[in-house]
Parts: sequence; C-alpha cells; structure tokens
Amino acid sequence: MTTMADKARRMLLDDADDSVEDNYIQSLDAQAEAKARKDERKKHTDKVLALYQAGQKPSLRDGLHVSDIFHRKAICWRKMVLLYCYQQNPVVHSAMLTARFETGNAIHGRWQENIARALGEEIHVEMQHVETFWKLLFTPDIIAPYEWDEAIGPEPTIWEIKGYNDAEFRRLTLKGGLPTDAILQATLYAWFTGIHRILVVIENKNTQAVAAFPVEYDESLVTPLVPTFDRIKMLVDEHLADATILPDRLDECTSPDADVPKSCAGCTACFSSNQQRIQLRRKVAWE
Repeated sequence: MTTMADKARRMLLDDADDSVEDNYIQSLDAQAEAKARKDERKKHTDKVLALYQAGQKPSLRDGLHVSDIFHRKAICWRKMVLLYCYQQNPVVHSAMLTARFETGNAIHGRWQENIARALGEEIHVEMQHVETFWKLLFTPDIIAPYEWDEAIGPEPTIWEIKGYNDAEFRRLTLKGGLPTDAILQATLYAWFTGIHRILVVIENKNTQAVAAFPVEYDESLVTPLVPTFDRIKMLVDEHLADATILPDRLDECTSPDADVPKSCAGCTACFSSNQQRIQLRRKVAWE
C-alpha cells in the first residue's frame, strides 16, 4: 500500500533527479561556451601574431659577428665559414622572439640616446668594428667617457647594456649574482679595442630598476675563445683557397625548410651549389 509519505518522497526524488540533470546540462553548455570563446580568442590571437611577425624588420648582417660564436651552445663550423664568406639571408623570427628582441633594442636605444645627450659630446653608439686578425665583426653598445676617478677625469669606457626579467634582475642585484654573459661580451670588446675600462648596466624589464656593475678587465675570460677563433680562420682560409671545401652540415639540417636552417642566416648559401654561391660572395672576404 502506497502512503502519502511514499508519494511525497518519490516526488522529491524525481525533482532531485531533474535538478541534477538540469545542472549537468547547464554545466555542459557552459563548458561548450567557454571552449567556443577560447577557440575564437585563439583564432584572433594567431591572426594578430601573424600580422606582427609579417611586419618585423628581418635580421640581416654582413659578415661574421662575434655574437654568432660565443652565444651558441654548439658551434656550426659550416655556418661560421658561410657567414664570413657569403651574403647572409634575412632571418624572420617568431612573433614572441621578435617582441623580445625589440624590447631589448628599445632599452638599448633609450640608454644610448640619453647617454649621448647627457655627455654632450661625440660617443660611439653601435659602431661596427672589424677585428684586424680574425676579421670578426663586433659592435659595442656604447663607447663613451666615464669618470672612474675624479683625479684622473673621464676615461674611454666600454658600456654594455642588458635588459633582464624581474626574477633574473633580482638574482643579480639581491643575491650576489653577476651578469656573466654581459661581462664576457664587454671584456671581449675591451680586448679587441684596447679600452680596458668596462661598465655593465642592467635594467629590469618589468620595473625599469637599474644597477651598474663596474668590471675589472680580465683577459683570462676571453683567451679560451682564441682556439675557436683560430679554427674558424683556418676553415675560412681553406674555403677561400678551394671553394669546394666546407665543413659538414649539422645532422638536423636536412633541408632548407627544417626548423634549424629556417632560422639560420647562412641557410641560402648552405644549400646552394658551389656555382650558385659565386653570386653570393662578399667581396671584402674574397679580395
């Protein structure tokens, strides 16, 4: 016999089941709407990034720059020879990497302009130099007078400007770290130029906080690079004497469209024939 209490309990359970089902359906609808918004956002983000990437100024140099050598975990000896001997092809980076480069360039430009105005005299900004023996290109951020000792007055100084994210800046300024990459680069410039006063200025990309590191010139930092420079010169001289002689490609460089070659300034020369490379020769290298 079904009592009124049983009927009431069944009605409550039915209502509860309906409520659970409604909530589940609403949850699925909300998830679908969220996914649709996410997909729509991604579609437009990809389109905007593609436009940003398409509008970048391609990276292009003429010659082998020291940064092509000591900022690499592994050296492609073929690339070193090609960059020295042949015209480079433009390199187009991803939108994110382009933005990082441009942020760094903006920091450099701001410092260079302000220091030039502050000193009120001629300074060397991003001036391209050529080392006389290995014929390597290098471009100090700033070469400008700086007063290290009031009794002596301003002395020519290599200025190296670096931008770091907040975490790295804090590590360098609060935990006793050193901007070793900047110190090595500036010391190499000091070694090449004979200007042994070095100042590394770092800026926090997030907060624009600044710290300056006076660097004691230490030739022992750069002398380990000499065997690398010597080997590059030997390989370049071999190629100039016989243009058919080139170091092998890296294993990952299977075609011009592979990931590594696509971001390499020597890609066109690398995958050209010996005859085709003649049209790409840098006159200054082959004279």
